[in-house]
Amino acid sequence: MPFTLGDLAGLVERIAPAQLAEEWDNAGLQAGDPAAPAPRVLIGLEPEQSLIEEALERGARAIVTHHPLIFRPLRAVRADDRVGRIVLRLAREGLGLVVAHTNLDKSPAGPNAALADCLGLERRRWLKPHTESGGCKLVVFTPKGHEAAVIAALAEGGAGVIGKYTHCTFRAEGIGTYLPQEGARPYAGRPGRFEEAEEWRLEAVCPRERLPRVLELVLRQERRLMIVQIF
Repeated sequence: MPFTLGDLAGLVERIAPAQLAEEWDNAGLQAGDPAAPAPRVLIGLEPEQSLIEEALERGARAIVTHHPLIFRPLRAVRADDRVGRIVLRLAREGLGLVVAHTNLDKSPAGPNAALADCLGLERRRWLKPHTESGGCKLVVFTPKGHEAAVIAALAEGGAGVIGKYTHCTFRAEGIGTYLPQEGARPYAGRPGRFEEAEEWRLEAVCPRERLPRVLELVLRQERRLMIVQIF
């Protein structure tokens, strides 16, 4: 199965969950057909005509940018307007556009975390923590035998707390399927071969303000994870 624009948007969502974005922001898939193949991707800062030209020269079928093209609902798509021109060009060329903005800034895999790593910072905290009210449900798929380590990571970050109980999760057994592509490092199997694996689906409640820390700890378990979802 080809890697699609929808797959790309899902991968970006895993790295930079949309729930982390500021209320005024607009991140995610902004243009294109989710089912369209995206075997080659170009990454840039601004969604400009020059970036589209470079994508076409390099044979890319999708673009990921840090800054959004569309911040608010469009009243019209016109060729005499900057945003309209780019939207029309993307559609004409069949290019997809995925954006990761303030959600990437707040992500434990984002540029601020990378800068902190470069500076050797150890005691880190957000100057403006993500304080969206309410909670969410975190779903993690992990191979059998690794569930204890993943549950420990969830609990350390502050997920799975219900009343006076910690480490609260629900798990269900199942069979996961996947086909690793070239360059993948699967826990089991090898690229190019369809695989089936016994795994657990783990669910835990998580306060939204704890989400960045929980994701940081859970994503450290890379070789123990199949996928992470947030609801």
